[in-house]
Amino acid sequence: MSDLAPTHAAASVRLLGVTVCGPAPVGRVHVPLYEPLVALYGRNGAGKTRILSAVVAALRGEAQPDSWGLVHVRVADADADFEDRGSDPWRDALARAMREHLNRLRGDVVAHFARRRDEEFDVGPGDDYAEVLDDFRSFTQAVVDEAHSPTSLRELVGAHLAAQQMLMSDLEHIGDFMRFHSAAVSEITRGGHFVLRAIGSREAPRWSVYSAASEEDIACAVLLEQDRSHPIEDEEEEPAARLRLALDEGVVLSNSGFPWRELSDISDAFISGRGYVGPGTSPELGTDVRGVPWPLWATVPVVEIATITVPLVELVTDETSPADVDKLTREEVLRAAGGQMLDSFARGGAHFHPHVDPLLARLTELATRYLRAVFPDAPELVFAPGDPNDWLAGVLPSWVARFPQAGTAAAATLPLAALSTAQRRWAALSAALAVSVAGSEALPVVFLCDEPESGLHRRAESALPDALVKIADESGLRMAVATHSPAMLDPARVSLMHVTRLASGAATARGMDFALREELKRDHMREDLGLTPADLLQMVRCFVIVEGKHDEEVLGALLAPDLDSWSVIYPVGGAKQMQSLATAGLIWDFTDAAIVLVLDNIARASIQPVWDKAQAAISRGGTESAIRALVPLGKMPGAEARWLQNLLTRAIRAKRAHRIKLETLSAPDVICYLPADEFVPGATWDELLAAWRDSFDGREATNLKAFLTQRHGVQFTTNQIARIAASAKPDAELQALGARIRELGAHGSWPAPTPAAPAVAKPAPPPTPVAKPAPGPRRVRTRGPRPRPE
Repeated sequence: MSDLAPTHAAASVRLLGVTVCGPAPVGRVHVPLYEPLVALYGRNGAGKTRILSAVVAALRGEAQPDSWGLVHVRVADADADFEDRGSDPWRDALARAMREHLNRLRGDVVAHFARRRDEEFDVGPGDDYAEVLDDFRSFTQAVVDEAHSPTSLRELVGAHLAAQQMLMSDLEHIGDFMRFHSAAVSEITRGGHFVLRAIGSREAPRWSVYSAASEEDIACAVLLEQDRSHPIEDEEEEPAARLRLALDEGVVLSNSGFPWRELSDISDAFISGRGYVGPGTSPELGTDVRGVPWPLWATVPVVEIATITVPLVELVTDETSPADVDKLTREEVLRAAGGQMLDSFARGGAHFHPHVDPLLARLTELATRYLRAVFPDAPELVFAPGDPNDWLAGVLPSWVARFPQAGTAAAATLPLAALSTAQRRWAALSAALAVSVAGSEALPVVFLCDEPESGLHRRAESALPDALVKIADESGLRMAVATHSPAMLDPARVSLMHVTRLASGAATARGMDFALREELKRDHMREDLGLTPADLLQMVRCFVIVEGKHDEEVLGALLAPDLDSWSVIYPVGGAKQMQSLATAGLIWDFTDAAIVLVLDNIARASIQPVWDKAQAAISRGGTESAIRALVPLGKMPGAEARWLQNLLTRAIRAKRAHRIKLETLSAPDVICYLPADEFVPGATWDELLAAWRDSFDGREATNLKAFLTQRHGVQFTTNQIARIAASAKPDAELQALGARIRELGAHGSWPAPTPAAPAVAKPAPPPTPVAKPAPGPRRVRTRGPRPRPE
């Protein structure tokens, strides 16, 4: 349990993510923000920084000239009555903005009915005129009449849809969509999903708010599947041209019949997948964004319901400087103290407002904790108010770094500008995060950073994901970073997004199901990630070394759930050829991973006692005795045992033996873990192995594959083995092996154990004169080891 609990209240609004869309080079990118830490990966020029800047602009309410920035949120309890809920600043602001927008919409609807009334009056009263009156009465009851004023977000959304239904009544191709699609409309009004489109500026942030449909709701998912299944470009040329014209003129419905385009001016970016999305009119730009998938959280805007200026999140970016955070902190202190930093001047001194000191203590605690998560030996961060008498002279309160001094209670104090480049950057960010978290109330806090590893030494860089996830978990933050650091490629802790450019130049980002054992084989993926093979190699937590390609294919398939992103199967062409691995020493010298040796054709009963004896010698610090304990391996038949002796000897001399975990399979060959009838129809392994052993007339049986080829004509190929392994299931032995590998992969790096301090004999106390005891029975020491000195 952390001793630093989240400081902001459980907000009713949940931030899901941001969609950035527009013509190339922007493309369509969905960045999730509901996970604690999201990392954008890609080569230089892929667009990571551009995407991150667009996400910052969307969250700030700042419109971009070449793209839309759309923020996806979900508000809990959309059908709850406003009077039954406590104060929630952003939700309350949204409700007020929706009422104001509905009031303006009422005027449009009244004018619409007045026009219809005048048109019907010209031809005289009749059935059509009576229908107009009935529509107007029902709309008045649902939307206009104050006695029926909406009292929840659900009712406000429903009123907006009812108003749009009335305004579109002249469009014959639409009809009564609220009745025809009542299930989807009910999900939209109750779901609490909203999309905020940034339409303001840095100085005057503003968002258009849309009620949204979610694929997580059944009826909406059915509509979206229908409308995304047949893009225009898949039609024949002439019908496609007619369909485009109809769409541009707004006289045709979607496949499902739901009026997405008629209700919203931006829904087409989420429905048709046509080439251009966002503020652009060039279909030839970025037509390949159709292939970019829509994640479930990226909801579809349905109808505009409000314009809002209240910020949705507390935003911290890597643009924050020490001067910025000083100003931000002063503003937060003044806000918390009701505008009064000082309570009074009395007896020649300044007395701070009662709210100031607790807030300053909280800020110091948070900022220092955040900084020390990145730099464990960092100084304490303190917001020093200074002497209020100096404020009038322009000496304003600021953040400082406080270093303890040995031998004195006084601490050395330095301004943040005096710290090293990396510490100065993270000190400013830590202080800004502390201020945002301490004062966020019900708003989520979001931290966006480009290359957070910049300036950090390798050890600090490797620990950075843990530091950021710890900060996020303890304080409820949400973080997104653009990075080249291999340390961030950890799907267990980080939500990974791979940023690339399509052929048109449009950027896209897809979630990465990162499997390191696959990436090490794929040169183009290493290039796309901007990482070298050495970077990837150092990320491995567990090497599973097997004899050859057949072992790799079988164990790779049967143990796939246990070989997570940090485990790698390394085939070395058969144990007889694995001497090269020991000679190179690459795994020993350049990684800290655990090493699991999986070898067949070696007797478990023979090898395990030798290795146990060597380990016992190692634990006593006896390097040479441990090496001598391996001598029996070299006397065993078979090249594998001699190779194993050489490999383990090198590991012991290099102080790396603690990383080795020996696994010997009980079967004579890895193919025995596949169905026998895939090789010899109708046969079982018991039958085949018995015949194989009988063929050696009591001698040690070897080379099972050669026997099966000679006796049954079986031809073994890597593709054949891979095909069979893909549909096979692991037996109990392999399941247990997989569990042990999974445990080793979760362990992380394997530093050498700290050697125990040598035992030192305590000096004997000086002799004390004692009376000579009376003669008694003689003491006889039984044979046994002499007790060791303490």
